[in-house]
Amino acid sequence: MKYKLLLGLFFFAGISSIHAESNLISTTNNTLLVVVGIVLLGALLVLFRAVNILSKANLDKLMSDQGISYQQSGGFFDNAVAVENEADILLDHEYDGIRELDNSLPPWWVVMFYGCIAVSTVYFTYYHVLDMGLTSSQEYELEIQTAEALNKANKKNGPSINEDNVVALTDAGKLEQGKTIFEGNCAACHIKDGGGGIGPNLTDKYWLHGNGTINTIFHTISEGVPGKSMIAWKTALSPTDIQKVASYVLTLQGTTPAAPKESEGELIE
Repeated sequence: MKYKLLLGLFFFAGISSIHAESNLISTTNNTLLVVVGIVLLGALLVLFRAVNILSKANLDKLMSDQGISYQQSGGFFDNAVAVENEADILLDHEYDGIRELDNSLPPWWVVMFYGCIAVSTVYFTYYHVLDMGLTSSQEYELEIQTAEALNKANKKNGPSINEDNVVALTDAGKLEQGKTIFEGNCAACHIKDGGGGIGPNLTDKYWLHGNGTINTIFHTISEGVPGKSMIAWKTALSPTDIQKVASYVLTLQGTTPAAPKESEGELIE
């Protein structure tokens, strides 16, 4: 097994040197390096197998020379020498009273070992030789850049508007924009003059949801009303647009619609 580990280290050292040189050559040459790497991997796997066969042959010869008869239990999950025969495969050297047991590794472990080498080869080639995917450090840098861009945009546009910090707008131009948004999206249920249809009347002092403040109106528009026909508009409208339409809704209070719907909800003075 120690030979396999050494060969594995040599393999990874070779791949690392290929990556170091690949930064100085073209993509076409990188393809050639991948082919060489695959051939190298195949050669190493054959060499691993040869070392394993030779090691087993040497062990069989050693046991035979010493007149020791042992039998492996076999099987995919257990390929070790039987416990009662472990004394026969103890190596001579020891350290602090500890002696090494020259036993065979379970086949499932060997398969996983070779599998890890194969997967790591594909991974290393994909991310570090061909540069076809983002490494963890590159993903981190990309996330930092995205966060910085978002931070600059937030500073430029001011703090994000939500139901806790929203204030009612009084600017005529912005209220007119809110009216346009209302007529294009809300009039289907509340009627163009706010008198109510499928949705409630928005011109009286009765409120089904909230208490008629800019905060609760913003919340109702943004989040919608589960189980009712009022959908969550936050997926279609920006917080700024929701502020504009909520502010416009407040201006409908006390107006006289053409055909007002019967009052619903709680009276809020």
